[in-house]
Amino acid sequence: MNRKEKRINREIINPGKTEKLQKDWQGYGKAYAYYGLVVLGIAAVSAIYYIFLK
Repeated sequence: MNRKEKRINREIINPGKTEKLQKDWQGYGKAYAYYGLVVLGIAAVSAIYYIFLK
C-alpha cells in the first residue's frame, strides 16, 4: 500500500469515529428492543381486554 492509499484509509476509517458509531448502534439496539417489548406488551394487554373483559 502506498502513502496515498494509507492516507485515504486513515481519513476514511477513523478509529475514534468508528468507536463512537459502534456505541451509538449498541444504544440503538437496546432502544429498539425496549420499543418492541413495549409494543408487544400493549398488544398483549389489548388482546386480553378484548377477549376476557369485553
